[in-house]
Amino acid sequence: MLDLLLTLGVAPVAWALLMLMLAPTRDADRFGAGGALAALVGSCVLFNRVYSGGAVLGWGGNLRADLLSAGTLLLTSTIFCLASVYAGAYLEAEAAKGHLPAGWRLFYWPLTFLFYAAMVWTCTADNLGILWVSLELTTLVTLPLICLARERRGLEAAWKYFVLCSVGIAFALIGTIALYASSLRIQSGGTGSLNWSYLLAHAAQLDPLFVRLAFVFTVVGYGCKMGLVPMHCWLPDAHSEAPTPVSALLSGVLLNCAAYALLRVSAVAARSMGPDRVEPTLLAFGLASVVMASFFIVVQTDLKRLLAYSSIEHMGIVAIGLGLGTAGLYGALLHAINHAVAKALLFLAAGQTVHWSGTKQIPRIQGVLRTGRPTGLALGAASLAIVGLPPFSLFLSEFLVIRAAFLSGHVLAGVALVGALGLTFAGFMSHLIPVLCGERPRGLGELRETRGATTAFVVLGILCLSLGLRVPLVLDRVLHTCIAALAWS
Repeated sequence: MLDLLLTLGVAPVAWALLMLMLAPTRDADRFGAGGALAALVGSCVLFNRVYSGGAVLGWGGNLRADLLSAGTLLLTSTIFCLASVYAGAYLEAEAAKGHLPAGWRLFYWPLTFLFYAAMVWTCTADNLGILWVSLELTTLVTLPLICLARERRGLEAAWKYFVLCSVGIAFALIGTIALYASSLRIQSGGTGSLNWSYLLAHAAQLDPLFVRLAFVFTVVGYGCKMGLVPMHCWLPDAHSEAPTPVSALLSGVLLNCAAYALLRVSAVAARSMGPDRVEPTLLAFGLASVVMASFFIVVQTDLKRLLAYSSIEHMGIVAIGLGLGTAGLYGALLHAINHAVAKALLFLAAGQTVHWSGTKQIPRIQGVLRTGRPTGLALGAASLAIVGLPPFSLFLSEFLVIRAAFLSGHVLAGVALVGALGLTFAGFMSHLIPVLCGERPRGLGELRETRGATTAFVVLGILCLSLGLRVPLVLDRVLHTCIAALAWS
């Protein structure tokens, strides 16, 4: 019988080798988009199988897909597919302007498929050791993508990304080893386990000292990869200097994969030590991230760095939701989905804007909405969505997290969150209103979207709006099932 999980993890690696052979030709763009579409179809097949029949196992039990992992993979595949449809023509246009080397395809397409493969393994790993390895691989394969333009600032951003995320992932390794050590006393033979399903089922029997160490180290390690303050320093540079499709993937799905890893370990820790030993730490990191990011958003002058600090803020909201326990888990999971969709749309629209204007400096970008082009509409809609205005999806998930804070008795946290979101709204709008509605600078040509951009805008825009109008019944059931499976309380 076909091992579906193993196939989904290995197929992108094989496709990366194919892309390496096709890289010198423009056929690579079509095959890249086609391969990403095939990956999305495979994710849909997996999600349907899990949704209708329960968890799917693979590779001798080292891989396991429940609704949380299948849903995360489906979201990852959707954004990867749209970014791939967008990427070919956009990066070719950037190369024509001299912003990328002529042989960019040789690096971009093989590395992005390896990046996707690493995220597949992250989402489907039941063994937490495999999860750790796959997250480390995401660092290694995205490193050349961040400095694809071979400019000094890009190289500096890539170096900072490599050093800080490697230190963070080293902390996560110590946490993973400690979690394994905590399971040694369960079996009389002295053989422990790193399988998440086993650890969760036997959480009450784990050694509490090692669990406590594991939780602390993984919060720091995976929190660094997630962009939580104060481990966030790599994120604004890496996300702003990377090519636009890479920025959309880093912010839209890689941060979610890190949050997914942190959630898995936190669930075991909460089940073993009690939620009161886990939730305050997550709540503190989340509040620090939201508050700090709101101040940096106010003073930004670089468009892509503005979006990067917004990602820190929204990962902070996810951490706050996790820190509120069962009351906030629904809002946190929904917010992770909504942020991925809105931020991918925002980065892709910002990429077209920067390509048209020739600059990332906000004061020099004016009148994008006045062009009457899809880019202006996409940038405007995504900006309203990302600050949490109705009827877009982030309004609903932010409201649910705030409501959970007040209902669970965390009044000060709720007030701090509302205040930080208000400051973020004011800062973001003060930057984006002139960008959208100001007078167009003289001398700029007509804004023309590159091939594939409008398709990505339409799909992401529809998702962003529809998820704000109503949470689909399927998604609602998936979120409640995920919360029950985590067995948090």
